[in-house]
Amino acid sequence: MIRFFLISLFLNQFLSGAVTIDRDRIDLLPYCEFLTLKDSHYSFEDVAKIPNSRWKKSDKKALSLGFSNNTTLWVKCTLENPFDKSITRILETDNPRTEFVTLYADHKKILSGSTYRGVTLDAINPYFKLRWKPKEAKTIFLSFKSYLFPLNARPVLWKPSSYAKHEKLRHLFLGIFFGVMGALLIYNFFIMIFTKDITYFWYCGYLAGMILYQLYYTRVLELYILHTPIKSALILNVLIAASLVFIPYFTRYFLNTSKTMPLVDKVLKFLPIYVLFVTFTQPPKISLMFLLVYAPIFIYISIKALAMRLQGSKYYAAGWLSVTSAMLIITLINFGYLPSIANSAFIPQAGFAFEALIFSIGLADRINTLKAEKEAADRELIDYHKEEQYRLQKMVERRTKALTKALEEKNILLKEIHHRVKNNLQMIVSLLQLQSSRIADEKILNIVSSAQSRIDSIGKLHELLYRNSKTLQIETEVYFRLIVEKLISNFQAENIESRYDIEAELDADRAIYCGLIINELVTNSLKYAFDAKEGKISISFKREGGRYLLSVADNGIGMGESIDGDSIGLTLVKALASKQLKGSFKVYSNGGTRVEIRFPA
Repeated sequence: MIRFFLISLFLNQFLSGAVTIDRDRIDLLPYCEFLTLKDSHYSFEDVAKIPNSRWKKSDKKALSLGFSNNTTLWVKCTLENPFDKSITRILETDNPRTEFVTLYADHKKILSGSTYRGVTLDAINPYFKLRWKPKEAKTIFLSFKSYLFPLNARPVLWKPSSYAKHEKLRHLFLGIFFGVMGALLIYNFFIMIFTKDITYFWYCGYLAGMILYQLYYTRVLELYILHTPIKSALILNVLIAASLVFIPYFTRYFLNTSKTMPLVDKVLKFLPIYVLFVTFTQPPKISLMFLLVYAPIFIYISIKALAMRLQGSKYYAAGWLSVTSAMLIITLINFGYLPSIANSAFIPQAGFAFEALIFSIGLADRINTLKAEKEAADRELIDYHKEEQYRLQKMVERRTKALTKALEEKNILLKEIHHRVKNNLQMIVSLLQLQSSRIADEKILNIVSSAQSRIDSIGKLHELLYRNSKTLQIETEVYFRLIVEKLISNFQAENIESRYDIEAELDADRAIYCGLIINELVTNSLKYAFDAKEGKISISFKREGGRYLLSVADNGIGMGESIDGDSIGLTLVKALASKQLKGSFKVYSNGGTRVEIRFPA
């Protein structure tokens, strides 16, 4: 008896075509009939009169008619409440971009609920709230129409509690998606600030544009930010183009196409202009069709970059593969080539999120690669510097050795020259001494003796230079002592005391002139200053700032009548002081004679 009752109940429901709404979720389309009408002027009353023979059955959970802006899709279904109490159900159309959806129940238009351009906006997908009386069967009609997006229909009937849970999961999914995208945007933005890499600028622009478009596509922008539907076709075009205008230049810098793919680089330069042109000149539906050229271009670039083994090509290709696969799947679903699945509208978001993550990893790998290349270049530079330093060190050692050898040879040569000059001058002095022994005239003898002493003073200098290891420097005090002591010896003036105050050193060139000056002045002192053949002669040489001071003094009778009138010696001294040393000459005669000669250091 029970078996007979159940069979009778099943046959009754099957024959009547009513759907028992006793489950948490029911995909209604397999239990409904549908009709497509090309003329949009059909009213609900006209559609209700269309015979059942024109209505079609579907075994799919969703219908996808593609871009059909001149077509209206009608769906009808009979829903029966099996319970002895009133129930409420939520009728949802599982597509966030359903533009026009209208529900007719109880032979009238139901205006309550959420539609794309309807009265309220409080859920991701359009939905309607329906109520059944106990044991009531209700026939509903749904009309779908879309101008900008593919025309899809997937009606789902929910228990309110199950619908609320499902809506929370959907919001959670979108929250995770936009959270991930926002985190990637912030992360890459700060990397752009710190690295100043232009690639990150274009990538951040791409991420920001993609986030903006997905906010629109998922209705989050309208539901929670603007609180009103977007009706402007221009704004819609801008939202569509927001990310597309940045991706060509991101590709250029990420793959360095200006060097690796020059022809592709020219196309990438042109693409943003093309996007902007389409954005501001074409309606949204046409602009979407025009922008479909992006897919084959970037698929080609991905394949070519992989074939060329460019840096970052595997990340670039993986990113585009993910988003292209997602868009291909959703396109095939929209055009009816693939069966629709629950929440299929969010497949693009998953693809875009994976693409953004892959691109971010690729950029991070790019930084690591550039860092590694920089470190390798730094190591090569350090090695090169070491090699150059070693090479230069060896070169310096070789040249220093050569210069040292040349300097030693020069010193030897100079010493030999000084030795030979000294010997030649000594020979001249010896000849003058030999000649003076035969001169009877005392005046001529004095002249010869003066010449002899002058030549001898020069010879003393060359003797010192020959003996000194520093061929251009002499010991000034030793040189002056040799001159003075030689003169005292020549004049047999052993009672004359010589004193020296030497505080500076001279180079060889100016030492010759100072030696000649001392020779003349001391000679004059020995000849004319001391009547008793006793006295003191003081030689002082020091540096005062930027000048030298040479002082020759005696405590004799002073300059007066005792000085020989020809004064050839003093004339020579004045000439040497002014012409050769570029200095001044002053004589002080007070309690003796003091001659001061100042010349530049």
